[in-house]
Amino acid sequence: MRVNQFVIMFSAIFLLTSNLYAKKSYPMEDGQTWGSFQIKKVVLKNLDVELSQELRYSDYSTKLNQSLTDIGLSYKLSNFFKVGLFYRYRNLILDEEIRDEVYANASFKYAWNDFTFTDRARLHIKFRDDDETINNFRNKLKIDYNTSTFVSPFIESEIFYRFIYENGDRVTQARYALGLAFEITDYLEIDTYFMREQEYNTKKAIHSNIIGIDFSVNLK
Repeated sequence: MRVNQFVIMFSAIFLLTSNLYAKKSYPMEDGQTWGSFQIKKVVLKNLDVELSQELRYSDYSTKLNQSLTDIGLSYKLSNFFKVGLFYRYRNLILDEEIRDEVYANASFKYAWNDFTFTDRARLHIKFRDDDETINNFRNKLKIDYNTSTFVSPFIESEIFYRFIYENGDRVTQARYALGLAFEITDYLEIDTYFMREQEYNTKKAIHSNIIGIDFSVNLK
């Protein structure tokens, strides 16, 4: 009996220590939680200043992974076309790395019956210490269905394409999301969503299921 108990205890300890020191197997799955708060303020006709703060939790939402702080300007050229220029301060907390980033947006919007189609093209450059920059072209298509003045369901997809890059395939990432946009007041909107994030053409791909909530305040 004691021999059997010893064997069982030894096997349990062996399995636990093996799991602790086992190498990570890729691609990996993760569950994340993202949350952001954004303020928009009209400074001139058709010109807005925008400030946002976002937190991203990873490892199945148990660890604060990233903090993103954005500031920039957006200009509405027409009812269908808007451009913007932004600076992002990214704190990769788990990796103990800081990045300065800049990106420029061009957004096209078209309404048809109860649907609104928005296509946003973004040039995004990430600066890294002692390493080459990460240069992404990102295109996001979003479709809103305007069911009421209070809530609108939406779907969206975004593809990441790395340019000025010769080390492999350039499509590196994609995000697919569905959610609900709530217009609480003329000044406050809340978006909730579920997102699937896929990484491509990397040896250490991490695929994530993400639950997110965004608060947006528009000060006119």
